[in-house]
Amino acid sequence: MAKDSIIINNNNFNKIKSEIPYEKFSQIIKEIEKSYEEIVEIYKKAEHNRRICGIMLERDDFDSTIQILNFPLKVNYNLNSDDDEKRIKADINDLNEYLQYIEGDLTDSDKNVSDIVIHLNALNNTINSKLYDHDEFDEFLPYNDFEILNNDFSSTRKCKRIKNGDNDFVAFKLVNNKNDIIKQVKILSKLEKCHNIIKFYGLIIEDNNVDKWYLVNEWAEYGNLRNYYLEYGPLDVNVKLKFAVDIARGLNFLKSIGMINCISIYAENILITDRETAKIGGNFNSIDYSNMNLERNSKLENLTQYLAPELLNSNSQRYETKSIIYSFGKLLWEIAEEKYPQKRYETFSTNSFLPKEYKEISQKATNDDPYLRPTLAKIFITLHRLYKNDDKKLSSSTYVLKNEVKEKGKLALKNVSKLSNDEPIMFRQ
Repeated sequence: MAKDSIIINNNNFNKIKSEIPYEKFSQIIKEIEKSYEEIVEIYKKAEHNRRICGIMLERDDFDSTIQILNFPLKVNYNLNSDDDEKRIKADINDLNEYLQYIEGDLTDSDKNVSDIVIHLNALNNTINSKLYDHDEFDEFLPYNDFEILNNDFSSTRKCKRIKNGDNDFVAFKLVNNKNDIIKQVKILSKLEKCHNIIKFYGLIIEDNNVDKWYLVNEWAEYGNLRNYYLEYGPLDVNVKLKFAVDIARGLNFLKSIGMINCISIYAENILITDRETAKIGGNFNSIDYSNMNLERNSKLENLTQYLAPELLNSNSQRYETKSIIYSFGKLLWEIAEEKYPQKRYETFSTNSFLPKEYKEISQKATNDDPYLRPTLAKIFITLHRLYKNDDKKLSSSTYVLKNEVKEKGKLALKNVSKLSNDEPIMFRQ
């Protein structure tokens, strides 16, 4: 009997065994496999297009609301066709610019944005639909792979990863609620695709103490954002703009995978790495704002000024993304002023030296009306443009300075060449 054959038992013909060569089915199998791959590719493109349409629809909230309310308004679009065309082109340009810039969060080895978004969305949906029992969780990192560098009693320890000679630094952060962490641990490990979210490596159990669990995260050399500007400030305008862009990129990535409601945005939850990159991290557990008491809830004591007005009203609806945008607007003010916002309505000081557009986008983001706040994509585009323009100014200034030094050097050499051999050359100490 041939190895690559299929045997068919035919009961109607005295159980005669028929052998059919596998080659006759191979082409059909290949066609089925090809069709499957095409279906997967179509699904990816459809999902990607759906997300693009979602972004476009966010920009059309006002028009949609007018249509739903059936306001008796008659608009003659023919009169403003040129303006409409310009607005549409501007929207498309903004969208293309956003999609181009947002790819900057991904590692070089994985540039396919749609694949990552689809994969993480699937993970997030699975996690939300399934509760994990921490007694059954067994995906822990080996404790012996790490060396504790500061064995104090703080909730975060600095450690060195010694497996395979990596010797890279990580942070051990004590886990308070095991069940909440396990619900997100699967997706947290995938967030390394974004350069502006603190990397998560896994969970670990302390030796001889099974009740102590630690999150193993990327080590942030400079601590959180507030500690950074208090210790190293006043910060340069370019540094402030870079931090703002870093955070905006991370927020847009989290929104694209449906995890925007799993974070709280404030200065202590933004970590600064050894390369001076701002990354979202520290706390990926969303705060329950329902029936909250600010005086009793320790998590909210230092966040009052960062909370959107709709969250302070227990009778109002919770706007997840819009509330995060409000908090980000407050954070933009703190980055500019390098101090904690003490009041609900803060103004920019005259010596903040940040561009006018930066201040405007921060003020719009903290509008009391959630629907009047700009989208995260719009904020990112604005900040990115300001940062790039400032970078060009710095490059131009450096070029001018180099030319000045070069010209002065030429002048000095020219003066020296005019001296006779009998004249001494004087050098200033």
